[in-house]
Amino acid sequence: MTVKVLLWADAGLTEFIISKYLNEKLEADIYAIYDVNHHLKQSFTSQKIVNFKKCWFYWDNYYKILEPADLDYLSNFESKYNIDLWQLAYSERIFYKFNPFHQFTKNEILSILSIDCKFFEKILDDIKPDFLIIKAPDMLRHELLWKLCNSKGIKILTSYTGRIGNRTIISQNFDSFDSKFIFNSDKLSSVSFIELQNYLQKFNKTKQMKKSRSGGVGFSFTQKIKIFFDWMTKTLDEEYKKTYDHYGITIFTVLKTSLKNEFNRWYRNKILSNLSQTQIPDEQFIYFPLQVEPERNVSFGAPYFSNQFEVISHLAKSLPVNYKLYVKEHFSMKLRSWRSIEFYKKILNLPNVRLIHPDVSQNELLSKCSLVCAITGSTGFEASVYGKPSLVFANVSYSELSCVFKIYDLDNIPNLIQHALQFKVNPIEIKQYIEFIIQNSIEFDAVSFHEKIMTEFHRGPIFDDKIDMEKLLKFLNDNQESLEILSQAYADKILELYKN
Repeated sequence: MTVKVLLWADAGLTEFIISKYLNEKLEADIYAIYDVNHHLKQSFTSQKIVNFKKCWFYWDNYYKILEPADLDYLSNFESKYNIDLWQLAYSERIFYKFNPFHQFTKNEILSILSIDCKFFEKILDDIKPDFLIIKAPDMLRHELLWKLCNSKGIKILTSYTGRIGNRTIISQNFDSFDSKFIFNSDKLSSVSFIELQNYLQKFNKTKQMKKSRSGGVGFSFTQKIKIFFDWMTKTLDEEYKKTYDHYGITIFTVLKTSLKNEFNRWYRNKILSNLSQTQIPDEQFIYFPLQVEPERNVSFGAPYFSNQFEVISHLAKSLPVNYKLYVKEHFSMKLRSWRSIEFYKKILNLPNVRLIHPDVSQNELLSKCSLVCAITGSTGFEASVYGKPSLVFANVSYSELSCVFKIYDLDNIPNLIQHALQFKVNPIEIKQYIEFIIQNSIEFDAVSFHEKIMTEFHRGPIFDDKIDMEKLLKFLNDNQESLEILSQAYADKILELYKN
């Protein structure tokens, strides 16, 4: 039988590229929803690389004035598919907290939800796909389609970088494995935590992530001026401003915001250096790593714990009296001009909390702490390699480790901390889990691949307005070996799930 695959294709190109190889490896009808602006639409309308059965352009729904929301439809939609639409709306970075250009009204948000729900529901009802291939959701439109497919029983495949560097996992859920990790106590082989730490240096995820130049950091002032001038003269037009992700954007507002961000990056970094500690005193402490914002791990992965100061306050209230809470800023917040000075000062006002500078070694904190508490992310897993247990607020791929404890009830945090502090991590279990990750992932550096795409086809941190398809074909040939590995993993997963 022919497999039906629906693909979410955006200007990042990875999923579009995968579809080319799937066309060659599977007997499949492949459909695509393009998430590209009206400039890029011309390139993909005429492309001959992938023979899609049918395709849609997401933003075609928004090159017009928003219509009033259909509240009866949205209410029925929520009940029918058990999807909390307001939760998704509050998790959308464009709607809430992080948009300097436009303050969305309730009616605008509900109107957009109404359009999206009808658009996605009609496509799924018309083609009835067996699979959806989509990147890890970081916007409302991705998460909504994901949840709708899940409710309809459509298998979803996504790729993510996992918890060790230079490895990619293809799974039906973000930050989870399709197979279950089971510790085999009969398969014992001695290993020390030092040996585990040395082994994982080959898969150093922090080093991998620091290579990224996303957000414009790493570009010279001259490069940034050229990028802005190209965007201003080639991209910004009236059609571009009609889509809701560009409401309120003008040359003036973008220039004003860019200058403000550059100033904040410099000024906040200076103040943060004065407010935070670079030395680790000889005392007992529990380590809390701040999560990047905005970012899907918090917004969609842990929507009820997205106020990180509140989380820090809960933990500070729950500490044993002889412990302190060490809060470290994430190095990637530099890409987002750091957080407000007021946020850092509020942390410092908590009497049993210390603010740690982002340049302080993660390894040093993990080796000296007694316990890690994290909303989500990789630090809880890294803690296990140092023999330290962890508490997490969201489901993570390493939750099956016996040294990882999920927080379900805020009132129970003090008891859970006391219990975790007494827990002894088994290095043999951690070794088996690392082997489990290797076995259930492929050798594909998704971070470096994304950097290649942005360098070859876009203006650094900004998507270009045209994709040269001949150039893209050459790029595929130049990177064929790694792309074969990635696409074959997708094909194998589709065949496995389809047979079952």
